[in-house]
Amino acid sequence: MMRVAITGSTGYLGSELSRILPTQGHDVIPAVRGDSQNPESIWNPQLGWVRPNALNEVDVVIHLAGENIGSRWTTERKEALMTSRRDATKLLIKHLQQLESPPKVFISASAVGIYGDRGEELLTEVSDIGSGSLVDICQAWEASTDLAASSMRVVKLRLSTIFGAGA
Repeated sequence: MMRVAITGSTGYLGSELSRILPTQGHDVIPAVRGDSQNPESIWNPQLGWVRPNALNEVDVVIHLAGENIGSRWTTERKEALMTSRRDATKLLIKHLQQLESPPKVFISASAVGIYGDRGEELLTEVSDIGSGSLVDICQAWEASTDLAASSMRVVKLRLSTIFGAGA
């Protein structure tokens, strides 16, 4: 059995993992955002706050949190998307590295958007990075996960759109 913390646990993928992992014997800790007054809250990236020791002795962190990309990408929106990924990831990793018993694995969402729009070109993990706003966000997001590489295994999930009931 593993103890698994999930940021973005209320999103589609996070809620599915939160439902499925316990059926396989794992203990899931939803890393819920909020303020320090709410005992259910684990962190608040906008406030730069993580509850001390709430993630201690967690085996794996699955980091899925980030602003929803499904609205018009204004300059302000792009900055919010960037901040919610890059800065929140840095905050989380900094906290994890200070724990007495940090996780062994940090799994972070990213996106296939890192390759840019290449039409019908077949792309793989070794394909060149593209260009554009989404690429910039994905690159910064992935670079922020590299901060954890010295203390835990880092896995970057380059996800595409996920379809399913309730998605």
